Amino acid sequence: MAVNPNSDELRKWTRKIDALRGSLEDYNLFASQFSNESMHISQIKVRLDEVAEFSEKFEDYQAQVEMLEEKKDSDWVYIRRTFRNRLCDVKAALLRIVDEHAANADHVSSPSMSSLASQQPGGTFNSIRYPPCVLPTFNGDWQQWSSFIDTFNSMFHNDNSNMPLVQRFHYLKSCLSGQASDVIKSIPTTAEHYQHAYDLLVNRYENKSAIIQSHIRSLLDTPKVVTPSSSELQKLHHHISSNINALKSLQQPVNQWDAWLVTLLCSRMDSTTVGEWYLQYKSKELPSYDAVEQFLASRITAYEAGDINCQSHEVRKVPNRSSNSKVHDKKALFVKSKEKGGGKCPLCSEQHKLYACSQFNSMNIPERRNVVIKSKLCFNCLSFGHQVSSCFFPPCPRCGERHNSKLHESPTNASNTLDPTANDDDRPQPHLTVMYTQLGTPVAENLNVLLATAIFNICDNFGRMHSCRAVLDSGSQLSFITKSCAKRLNLSMTTNAFNIVGVSAMASVAKQLQDTILCSRFGDFKTNIKFYSLQTIVSALPSQLLSCDNLKMPDNILNQLADPNFHIPGPIDVLLGADIFFDIFYGDKFPLSDLAVLNRTKLGWIVTGKISTMSPSNTLPNLKIHDQSALSFFASKTNQRILEELKAEEHFKSSFSRHCSGRFIVKLPMAQDPKVLGDSLDMAQKRFLNLERRLIKDKPLAEQYDKFISEYISLGHMELASPISDKPTYSLPHHPVFKSDSTTTKMRVVFDGSATTKSGLSLNHIMLKGPKVQPDIFNILLRFRLHPVALTADVEKMYRQILVAEEDCELQRIVYRSQPDEPLRHYKLKTVTYSTKSASFLATRCLHELGAPIKTTPIGRIIHQDFYVDDLISGGGTDQECFDIHKQVHSILGTAGFPLRKWCSSSLTILNELPHTQKDPNFMVNLTETEVLSALGLRWQPSIDSFRFTTKNWTPPTHMTKRTLLSDINSVYDPLGLVSTVLIKGKIFIQQVWSLKQGWDDPLSEDLRSKWTKFYLSLVGLNDIILPRLALSPESDSYEIHGFCDASQHAYGACIYIRSIKPGGNAEVRLYAAKSRVAPIKTTTIPRLELCGALLLSDWFALLRVTALVRRFLSNCKAKFSKKELVVGFISMEEINNARTYWISRSQSESFPSELSSLRAGRLVHRGS
Repeated sequence: MAVNPNSDELRKWTRKIDALRGSLEDYNLFASQFSNESMHISQIKVRLDEVAEFSEKFEDYQAQVEMLEEKKDSDWVYIRRTFRNRLCDVKAALLRIVDEHAANADHVSSPSMSSLASQQPGGTFNSIRYPPCVLPTFNGDWQQWSSFIDTFNSMFHNDNSNMPLVQRFHYLKSCLSGQASDVIKSIPTTAEHYQHAYDLLVNRYENKSAIIQSHIRSLLDTPKVVTPSSSELQKLHHHISSNINALKSLQQPVNQWDAWLVTLLCSRMDSTTVGEWYLQYKSKELPSYDAVEQFLASRITAYEAGDINCQSHEVRKVPNRSSNSKVHDKKALFVKSKEKGGGKCPLCSEQHKLYACSQFNSMNIPERRNVVIKSKLCFNCLSFGHQVSSCFFPPCPRCGERHNSKLHESPTNASNTLDPTANDDDRPQPHLTVMYTQLGTPVAENLNVLLATAIFNICDNFGRMHSCRAVLDSGSQLSFITKSCAKRLNLSMTTNAFNIVGVSAMASVAKQLQDTILCSRFGDFKTNIKFYSLQTIVSALPSQLLSCDNLKMPDNILNQLADPNFHIPGPIDVLLGADIFFDIFYGDKFPLSDLAVLNRTKLGWIVTGKISTMSPSNTLPNLKIHDQSALSFFASKTNQRILEELKAEEHFKSSFSRHCSGRFIVKLPMAQDPKVLGDSLDMAQKRFLNLERRLIKDKPLAEQYDKFISEYISLGHMELASPISDKPTYSLPHHPVFKSDSTTTKMRVVFDGSATTKSGLSLNHIMLKGPKVQPDIFNILLRFRLHPVALTADVEKMYRQILVAEEDCELQRIVYRSQPDEPLRHYKLKTVTYSTKSASFLATRCLHELGAPIKTTPIGRIIHQDFYVDDLISGGGTDQECFDIHKQVHSILGTAGFPLRKWCSSSLTILNELPHTQKDPNFMVNLTETEVLSALGLRWQPSIDSFRFTTKNWTPPTHMTKRTLLSDINSVYDPLGLVSTVLIKGKIFIQQVWSLKQGWDDPLSEDLRSKWTKFYLSLVGLNDIILPRLALSPESDSYEIHGFCDASQHAYGACIYIRSIKPGGNAEVRLYAAKSRVAPIKTTTIPRLELCGALLLSDWFALLRVTALVRRFLSNCKAKFSKKELVVGFISMEEINNARTYWISRSQSESFPSELSSLRAGRLVHRGS
């Protein structure tokens, strides 16, 4: 839409810019005519101050002009550049005059010049102009006195007859500060008082005894080095040596002080450096101070060399002492102190750890805590030698707090009737559901005191509103907010910190944040509020799922609840204290039951009182989480998400239907009533008008955009809507996105379901996300590598093939017009819209529903497990099997209006048999022998059935930062880790850059730039790598899975190979999958890193899952010939356990072959085995 500028407004801002330009020219003329005789330097300084404000004023004025007048961006850039260049020229001319004036002043009054002139023979002075000397300073520190008075005497006091006494007095006062200036502060600054002041200062500080004692006290107060580094050791060395040298200059017998100087120096060095000193010092005689000082100096040099290597990211190779021995880091000798007790249990004195003590395990929780306190053990790992604050072991897996799981006091302990003499591993454990209800408890009604909660909007630092959930507490003097929520709001933190004391005198520290605005979702209530940040306020509220069956909730109040999900456990972002608590109550009440009541507030109606918890009969028994499981740690955090997923699943089952054409009709799963949404039309119109200005400037984009919208209308996916509706509506902003590698649609329109309305909520805020119903990309690609013949396809416009119920289409409105002179039209989208929160779930759930009736068949397994959203990545054992898959899957999906296209295969036979008479030109993918296809992001070349890797056309950016490094390394997509050995080098480099503590957009040094450039340009070699897609050899009759793991000081990793054994005995080995990780920045031992690699190998998603997957595939291959039922569905725990048994059996057969053969033959195993 063309903008009609207001001519009067435009002229006003243009005149202001012209006035700025005129002032600049006047200042430039003044600078060119400036004369020291007739003008003063202050006139220049006044103009400099005004010029400094010109830049900001110009930016403000120019921004107003650009909003009122249409020009090309290049024109505006030229205008801005011209003004800035002229501004810099004028400012430089004014600064040049100031610098010349300062240079002339220095030439006249520099003390160094006059003092040097007086020392020349005959009073003559060398014509060379020396730079001015910096005046010495003295603040009363005894250790600085000697150097200060010598410097002052040489510059001003001794034989300087050319400098007046009053000028010397001025210099003397300007050199003094602190206590020293107080000595002569009251003396008048006159020539006759200079000598008196000088003598007073000398008499006060010329005290050799006090100076010596000051240096000795400084030595005794030397700070201790905690962490060995070049900077810390350099500070220690400088502090000691400077005081020693000063004492030597004061004629003290420092050479006779070796005993206490060596003791002092060793006590101030860190334990690692002291240990290395005693390792290299072989004599038992008392070492001299000079020997220890020389050792410390050499250590500093060594550390500095290491720091330089670290900064340049060059890996320093340490030569081996022998060919068969490893060189270990010497830090390992002294970093870990020996534990007290020699490995004995502090309770029973047996040779075992405390957590393995049967006497300790038989105690209850309070008794165990007393034992730990009396034995002075770490509460987190139950070990000697450190406290919880310095413990590197992970926290309790049940609650996340910093204590051992043996000391975890569950809230259900009081009601559990367990055998107190049983060990933790043997006693029966209580089971908790995700909704915090105990299974197996009586069906009696349990009452829960409900704390009042509310949802409202808080203004962030940029003026945008964010929805937050709060608990209302009149017992708190302040209002608090979690640090995560404060970070989301971008609220800055002040320097004020407060000690917060709670129940049982539990204390914590809270920091004050900047003031912000709190707005109600109902009405016009808003207020300024001051928050204090805490790490956490409280766990999920309420603590249990509450039953609302007995509550008599009025219909007119239901949509005005301050927290519509008050009965569902959820996270708390804010605590509103007494400073606002009593200001929000109106005083109106409405009884819900005998024990619960509604209270009307300015934030909406809040529920308080006692409400019964959900009975076990209403919970889902298949959602049990064992109390000892690591998942129990996440139960409170994932509780809301799991409940939302269950609700979305139930909503889909109860609301979906099929159109007469077979297409699915779904309803949008809503977490809240759409009435809570505010007005969104104004926001959508503003966003469209901004988009329209862009389309006016870019005609090709405008044509593509209009073509896309027209296709939307012609296919019946969108229709005109009335501007006025009696139902809740939501207008979606939209914008174009580009996908250059797409073979069908290069540009598509994306709708923004997260745009907030005037209430601070968006459509995505009140929608349910739904669970994930399809496997991960990793698992689909693993199966893809097992099929002898590959087959891929794509569902055309998958989301738009699913209809949305008519009543929900009002929540999917847009505004659009093809020409700026047309009126804005309102449309409503009739299909599932991508970029909405539930779109992915609804689309994949419909696909899953299609395969449900045949889920036990091979086709059902393909529909359930070989689709990732709309991409089919599958295959079969033969060409005929793949052709049958094509026909059946195409037929089944066609009944629901899911047309499959972009068919491709590794077999030319299948491509030739596929029908070529389809109207859709994209029904098949016609590739040349060298072209590749994207298979879930991997570059697959069907002609040779292999994976390829490509790197982007890369040139070193002029501004290389951490952000660009991450973008570069992530541009190579490798979900299976097939080239992880190459990419891990780049990740190690990025980790080293991270250790420099640079900002995200701070430019890297030239050395780092060159190293990254060399690494990334070497990735061009990946273009030549060809990896076969098929991991199994078709001619083989048996297969073996081999897993390897290893670690270095920089990284660790694991990989899995499949070994195919052919009938002749020859074997073929192919890499199946791999993973690698960068080692932690904190230095650790190689054995620990090797354990990390072993853990990575044995991970659920690696060895056991892959083994179960391959074993199932081979079993299904045999079942096809014997016509047995195939195993389909997700990997079960039984298959995982069978895979674990397989590896245990394999390890035993390789490690104990003779023992196993003896047992099979019925013979006794030798005792020494």
